[in-house]
Amino acid sequence: DMNDTYLVPFKYCVGRDQRHGQGSGVMCSYNEINGVPGCANKALLTDILRNEWKFDGYIVSDCQAVKFIYTAQQYAPNAGETIAAVYAAGMNMECWNFIALNGYQAVMDGYVTLLQIKNALFDAFRVLMRLGYFDDPKKMPWSDYGPQNVNTAYNQQVALDAARQGTVLLKNAKNALPILLDVDDIESIAVLGPNANNSNVMLGDYGGVAPFIT
Repeated sequence: DMNDTYLVPFKYCVGRDQRHGQGSGVMCSYNEINGVPGCANKALLTDILRNEWKFDGYIVSDCQAVKFIYTAQQYAPNAGETIAAVYAAGMNMECWNFIALNGYQAVMDGYVTLLQIKNALFDAFRVLMRLGYFDDPKKMPWSDYGPQNVNTAYNQQVALDAARQGTVLLKNAKNALPILLDVDDIESIAVLGPNANNSNVMLGDYGGVAPFIT
């Protein structure tokens, strides 16, 4: 089921042939897969992603996912073994600062080698080189991107189209919901509750500040 269902969309995003997206970046998740946290899961990150699918890019943790392997999931007994686990699994970079705070001691204690860190950086810098990050900025079409390229009318239209196409309408079978849409005098529906007009909940904790939501 893992191969036939769950992994299929990811393969189409990062696969290397012309049928697939050939993506260069993957984020490993918080959750455990068969008892192993996503960012410490060598079977997924190395055996499947890199060896089977020939992924040729970098793998970054979800924010604080490395820390949670130690603190919340208690998969590793200490910070050093936590860092060793994610590097051994194939992760390249961390979103947050757990490795920044504990990586030096992990090396000093023998949990991680400098060679492992260099190998992790290798994949990340290879992607930067492919993108032209170290080339002449004048030759890079995206080098002058700035705030003027964010939240443009085109961006908003694409987001609106995606939202419309992704909307799923539920059938109110047997009038399970107290909504009588066939009554002519109903002109509006009230949305009640603590989250009805809570823009923080609407945006989530990963969203920027949208100019049209207050």
